[in-house]
Amino acid sequence: MYKRLISIILILAIIISTIDISGLEVNAAGLDYSYGRLLQTALYFYDANMCGTEVGERSAFSWRNDCHTGDNKVTIDGKTVDVSGGFHDAGDHLKAGLPQGYTATMLGIAYMEYKSAFAETKSTKHLQVITDHFCEYFEKCTVLNGDGSVDFFVYQVSDGDEDHKKWAAPETQNDVRHVYYTSKKNPATDEVSEAAAALALQYINFNDSKALDYSKKLFSYAKSFSDKKVAKEGLFDSSTGGYLYDSQSWGDDYALAASLLYKATGDGMYKSEFDSIKNSNQGGYNIYSWLSWDNVSALADYYGAGAKDSLKVCADNMKKSDKEYSCLLEWGSARYNCNTQFLGLLYDKASGNKTYKSWANRQMKYILGNNKQKNCYVIGYNSRSVKYPHHRAASASNDAGSVSPNRHVLLGGLVGGPKDSWGNYTDSQSDYQCNEVALDYNAGLVAAAAALYTAYKNDGKASHSLMSAKDLNKAELRFNYGLGISVPRLKSVKNNKKKAVTVKWSKNSKVSGFELQYSLKKNFKTKKQINVTGTKKKISKLKKGKVYYIRIRSYKFTDSKKEYSAWSQVKKVKIKK
Repeated sequence: MYKRLISIILILAIIISTIDISGLEVNAAGLDYSYGRLLQTALYFYDANMCGTEVGERSAFSWRNDCHTGDNKVTIDGKTVDVSGGFHDAGDHLKAGLPQGYTATMLGIAYMEYKSAFAETKSTKHLQVITDHFCEYFEKCTVLNGDGSVDFFVYQVSDGDEDHKKWAAPETQNDVRHVYYTSKKNPATDEVSEAAAALALQYINFNDSKALDYSKKLFSYAKSFSDKKVAKEGLFDSSTGGYLYDSQSWGDDYALAASLLYKATGDGMYKSEFDSIKNSNQGGYNIYSWLSWDNVSALADYYGAGAKDSLKVCADNMKKSDKEYSCLLEWGSARYNCNTQFLGLLYDKASGNKTYKSWANRQMKYILGNNKQKNCYVIGYNSRSVKYPHHRAASASNDAGSVSPNRHVLLGGLVGGPKDSWGNYTDSQSDYQCNEVALDYNAGLVAAAAALYTAYKNDGKASHSLMSAKDLNKAELRFNYGLGISVPRLKSVKNNKKKAVTVKWSKNSKVSGFELQYSLKKNFKTKKQINVTGTKKKISKLKKGKVYYIRIRSYKFTDSKKEYSAWSQVKKVKIKK
């Protein structure tokens, strides 16, 4: 009897061990591992790093506004060039071309490969706003001759020496900045090609014909140097003013642009250009390296030659642990970890296998807080999220070394992460090795989240758990993606000199009503709330000489229950004596 019972138990243990339960929503510690919510969250980081004269309209964060307006009047070779827009590179405010091009390309590939993940998580519009902003910037940076050919391409605005000495919000920095641009002696094929790849994807994904036209022009410009002496001298790689993003190769970027343009157009010329790079191993084309801003060879080989094994070769080269945290390099380790997850899951999709599914899931769970240190390395994602990213716009201090509670939550930002596989990490904005955030870091996070969502969406309810109003309320949004109710924006709060203020907000369609709160404290712990109609409300009997904080949210009825938007931005007004 006992032997039979033991046999049954052993058989059950074997069966259970073969079942992949890693897609379940919550572990024993109660952590949420919803990859749908992770995908939504990760995209918000880009709202924090938007630059230019349209930030106040495009960024979802109410604490971000137009900045670096001096970028729209740069003089180059006698030409006044508008290079406003784009994205700040990291916690600083320079606009570095190669990681921008790489990031836009990675986001475009993630959408192209996992379109349903974005649609099902209500993230398509958010993704497109981000890639639109990237591509419009690349188009501005492409300065044309009278015949429509490319004269030069601006690939970087500001540099480390100019930018890093300022620890202040970007909205306070509007001087004309130094720029780096291409020339016959510095064709910067890596930078030009990566922008061309991103623009080609914008056409593939969203049928943007202007983006395709600029992609072709940039590729033609890069191609024009291929037989020149400058190519033989190895000057394809761009100079970035010293120590930032000096790429070691250009062949990978050129080959990826060629492969994506071939996919977009069917023009055999692009296939020939890809083949010439692959067959000659020009320009540092190396699928055995890693996937990062400085090497996209594996993706180029996959899209140009259909070589899915290139994805596996590169992923295996990067994968340093099967069970513990996989740490390729101590600087920005979470970025490389996510990139490896994406490569592996893309290989699984291409091959029909499940080679990397469980591994990628374990690694992402570690990043989201399932580790001995109890750290989640995605800001604002859960109760274990780290709190002090190296990010000037979110910071409340006057310098990197002065750590204080941040002024704003950098929702969705992926910090650099542990320095090693044992999880050594410091949550401090002064430790930029562990707590830097960057465009390319989040590109891998978005791509891995979309791939994991797709891999696990039929394995349980976890993948369908999306962001709630509670998640978004703490993020100070002027509008949101995914809740279905647009957040009203406060237009004005005016003191009418009679112990009262008049509040106006943007018209909000398809809602049942609004709730307005006002408080003497910015944290709204002590507040008064009133229901309002229309787009205007007068608040009376306020205290003279006091400063009030005001915010508003909309709601609608769904199945007889109120469904709320996130709160609007906060405005303050002083009641005159």
